Amino acid sequence: MGQPKYTEENLYSGSGAKDLPKGQDIRQDTFMDCYYIAVLGATADRQPDRIKDAISYDAQKGTFTVTLYEEKAGKPEKIKIEVTQADIEENIKRGGGSTLDNTGKTTPVWPVVMEAAFAKTRDTNHADGLKEGYDAIAGGWSRQAMYALTGEKGTDIRLAEAKTAGTDKVFERVRDAIVPPRDATDGA
Repeated sequence: MGQPKYTEENLYSGSGAKDLPKGQDIRQDTFMDCYYIAVLGATADRQPDRIKDAISYDAQKGTFTVTLYEEKAGKPEKIKIEVTQADIEENIKRGGGSTLDNTGKTTPVWPVVMEAAFAKTRDTNHADGLKEGYDAIAGGWSRQAMYALTGEKGTDIRLAEAKTAGTDKVFERVRDAIVPPRDATDGA
């Protein structure tokens, strides 16, 4: 194996151990997975260590491992997904949710790694690329993405509920849902 193009040095903007993921590292393009990308951006801005803790790099293999969650028997179960250099290149070529396909840069790669991992959880045959996985993640709900990323179920406030409850009650529900620092997205 030659030198990998993407390493832990490419994960975040800048260089060094103190770098953090940021919502501005994301730019949704071709995939219709705004619900997932929105959760990544919100998490990066409010709880960047969640993203950092979810990604590890294996220098021997030149691969990343992402920890996500799936529900098993009503409880969150951690799953580990390996993301290869080929997976990263495919995501960028397809116009995934990072800024890399728009800038030609090699950093920050964390949105690509996270998006490819999420697609892999929905793909049954990784050997033929991740088309099935990317097709499967097109369209969804923020609460599904939040669960995949954090293992926590989010709080839903339905439009009908918001209309009948009034602004003050909706504000209270949102406030209570994001304290202590928890991510919030709009599923509209």
